Amino acid sequence: MKVQLRSRRQITLPEEAVSELGISEGDEFIVKVEGDSLRLLPVVTIPRDEAYLFTPEWQRVLQTVEKELREGEYETFANVDDLLKDLND
Repeated sequence: MKVQLRSRRQITLPEEAVSELGISEGDEFIVKVEGDSLRLLPVVTIPRDEAYLFTPEWQRVLQTVEKELREGEYETFANVDDLLKDLND
């Protein structure tokens, strides 16, 4: 795919690349120069109050819970009162 550098140092990304990568207007990128090449790396912004979800500790907990769910290692309750009673026992 060939693109042209335009005024104000802008390029237009081919629709095929945009669709394949699932990127859209407003997405942010880091630009890296590697030798005589440029790489555009999508930036994912995580709100500060959700950052803990991506810590190694939280990811380990999440993996454990997902494994237990897949293997049927959970209880179901008929109502909230039964659930709360079980939590307090």
